[in-house]
Amino acid sequence: MVHYYFEAVTPNGHIRKKFLRAKDKKDADKQLRNSGLRPILIERARVTQRKKRERKIEIRRIMQRTGLFVTGISLVGGIGTYLIVLDLTSVQKLDVKALSRSGMISQSNAMIRADTSEERDFALQLYGHLEANFPECVRGIEIKRGGLMLVDVKLGKGGFRKSDLQTLATTLTRGFQKRFDTTSCLVLIVHENETLVESRYRGGNVTTVSY
Repeated sequence: MVHYYFEAVTPNGHIRKKFLRAKDKKDADKQLRNSGLRPILIERARVTQRKKRERKIEIRRIMQRTGLFVTGISLVGGIGTYLIVLDLTSVQKLDVKALSRSGMISQSNAMIRADTSEERDFALQLYGHLEANFPECVRGIEIKRGGLMLVDVKLGKGGFRKSDLQTLATTLTRGFQKRFDTTSCLVLIVHENETLVESRYRGGNVTTVSY
């Protein structure tokens, strides 16, 4: 028998992440389906552990390059959920591809990506507001606990005036901070893995930088 890590959808639409023992991957799939679950990922536990180690190494590299630092790690089914706080004294363009590789952001095809219902509600409200002011502009919004929000837009730098992007980023940052009452937060407006604007909140002040 081998230990497998799985992610599966429950009948009510929630994602379950756990380990199970099975003879092989086919047996693991059968066990899950017999339990009423729809598997979306099944892999050997040792593969999951290796990926977790690789993510932690990648995250450390990001921290060193950007001034971010990890304040806590919550392990669910062997996968790390990274709660980040930002060292806002240092402003440096973040590598969106590196954040995605590390697992800190998902960059999935879903329009809204958030961990809690409150974050999803906020992202939906925000999406509606952005669509009203910038129609057909937003590709997706992702919110991570700990104070990180990513707004993925369909247009590059040429599609906006620089002042409009800076004003938008500042407004989003103040709204994000107020809604979740964070002591510090970061909002990234990105296009095709390129950071267009970073807006950081700390100590009552917002610092916005365009690239």
